[in-house]
Order: sequence, then C-alpha cells, then structure tokens
Amino acid sequence: MAVTDAESAAGATSPLARADQPLRPETATGLVLVAHLPFVLQHFQNLWITEPHYAFSAFVPVVAIWLSQRRWPPREAARRWWSVALSWLMLTAGLALLSSAVLLFSPWLGAVAAIVTTGGLLLRNRGTVAVSELSGPWLLLWLVIPPPFGLDKWLIRVWQHSTATLASGVLEWNGIRHLLDGTEFLLSDRELYVADASSGVHSPLVLVAMAMVMAVIGRRSVVHGLLLAVCSAFWSLAAGVARVSLVVTAAAQSQTDLSTGWGHEAIGYALLLIGLLMLFCSDRCLTSLLFSVPTSDRLSR
Repeated sequence: MAVTDAESAAGATSPLARADQPLRPETATGLVLVAHLPFVLQHFQNLWITEPHYAFSAFVPVVAIWLSQRRWPPREAARRWWSVALSWLMLTAGLALLSSAVLLFSPWLGAVAAIVTTGGLLLRNRGTVAVSELSGPWLLLWLVIPPPFGLDKWLIRVWQHSTATLASGVLEWNGIRHLLDGTEFLLSDRELYVADASSGVHSPLVLVAMAMVMAVIGRRSVVHGLLLAVCSAFWSLAAGVARVSLVVTAAAQSQTDLSTGWGHEAIGYALLLIGLLMLFCSDRCLTSLLFSVPTSDRLSR
C-alpha cells in the first residue's frame, strides 16, 4: 500500500503530469510577446536611424513598465462581458496585424501588433481593473509609434517654419539684420540652418512626450492631459524660437558659431530644462483651474 502511494505521488510530479497542466497566464503572455520581439527591436532601430526626432523612444517603454509594476493589481478583477469581448477583439486584431507584418515585413506593423496584443492580454488576465490601473502605461506605448502617412514629418516641417518665422520677428525687433529664406537665416558673412535642427534634445516631440508621461504619472483627466499636451507644444515652440534667436544673435554680433557642436547642444539642454520647468508650472495651473486633485500613486506592495 505504501509503495502504491509513493508511485502515485511520483506520477503526480512527473514531467508527463506537468505537461497536462495549462500554462500560467504570465507564461503565456511572455511567449506571445516574444513572438513580436524581432519586429519591435527592428522598429526601434529604424526610429534611431530614420526618425531622429524620436530620440525619447527608448525612455517611454521603461516608464511604462515601471508604472505597470507599481500599479499592477494584486488579484484578478471581475470580468464584464464588454472586457471579455474587447480583449478577444484586441487579441484577434493583434494576430491579424502580426500576420500582416510578417507578410509585408513591416516592423511598424509588428510594433503596433505588439501594443494591441499587450492591451488584449492585460484585459484578459486582469479584467476591468486593467482599464483603471494599467490603461495609462499602455497608452504611453503609442508615443513610440509614428503616425501613418508621414503626419509627424509634416508637423515637424510646420514647427520648423513657425520657429523660423517667429525667431525672425524677434531678431528684427532686436535690430539684428538678416534675411529669412524658408528656414535658412542669411547673414552678411554666413548662412545658418539652425531652425532645421529637430533631432535629439532639439526635437519638439520631447516636451510633448514628457507632458503625456506627467499626465499618466499624476493620473490626470483626459481634458487635463489634452490641455497639457497643448501647453507642451507651446513651450516647445517657445524653446525653439529662443534657441534660434540666440544662435543667430551670437553669429551676427560676436561672430560666434553656436549652430553646431557642444555650444548648440548646451543651449538645447538648458532650454529643455526650462521647458520642463514651465511644463510643470502649467500642470499645476491646470490642476488649480480644473479643480482636479491628483490621486497619489500607491507604492509597490
């Protein structure tokens, strides 16, 4: 009898018995996301090479993962019919997008499929609580997806022309003689293309991304987040005008070339810090105007 009990206990822990057990949700989620990994890595490589104004792209997933870890619900919430239907819809759409990415060899589609599938898995594994606790970090992931049809490049060109036009007005008001040809500043002894700098720290999208991160961390309302995005666009334009005006003024009055090199980068970082400070002040003002009291984010349990 004892031998029979020992054999049954050994059989219960045998590899064949363990193989009959279903995969844990975390394991299944990891396996599904690994299938998207080659496309995601290629997508980020393309951003670094061909989309220099997305220099913040490596920062966003780190923040999203950190926030998800802090807000991860300790237990599964009740599933509603709409959450089950939405999760299956997102998982089906993610599979279709991944299949299209494979057929077309499109890293962009693969990255979109990874984000859509992640949303479906969060709903599937954590139910309705995923909407209230994890939707913010999930939405941040869309910041690393350039919009289709080159809309981001068009917005960058609009930002460059607006920056050049406004900076030209500031220079005229200060008595700096120059000519403006598109985004090119013509001085008596040189030509400056400083308004075209829109990569790295000079990217107008950096402050917009920081505004979205700030809104998600502070659990701001949708209206608050949209208004904060508008403020970030304004401060980004103001920083660009200040940078161009400083560079052109230095070249015209002291023959100092700050359009390239460490001087240009130092101006960019200084104006970025000022822009972040003004963005923080805008967030506090909006909080007071909209009477929205931010909910303190609970520490990891």
